[in-house]
Amino acid sequence: MALPTITPQQAQSLASKGAILVDVRELREFAGEHIERSLNMPLSSLSGQTIGLPGETVIFLCKSGGRTNMAARQLEQATKAKAMIMGGGIMAWKLHGLPTSSQKPASRGLLGALLSRFGAGH
Repeated sequence: MALPTITPQQAQSLASKGAILVDVRELREFAGEHIERSLNMPLSSLSGQTIGLPGETVIFLCKSGGRTNMAARQLEQATKAKAMIMGGGIMAWKLHGLPTSSQKPASRGLLGALLSRFGAGH
């Protein structure tokens, strides 16, 4: 069974009702820009993982929709939830004027980032 494709507006509506947005791009891409509250689970690390629970809705996305469409079978097998693909990826999300967020990569590693975030290590 093929995963249904939905629009960015439909994805935003479902996410506001509790659907889980899963961005399958690599961490560096995700850190550069992503949809706020989306989870980053790169395709390269999905093997053997289960995403979502029965009764939940999971919406997969990437940069332009190519990766999610090519990996649809792998994504479908990775979840027990109701799974969908957001057509056009984050590029379509932005074209529709929907908000994104970005993170600057930590230059001192994870421990340094945590220490600076919580005021320690100065």
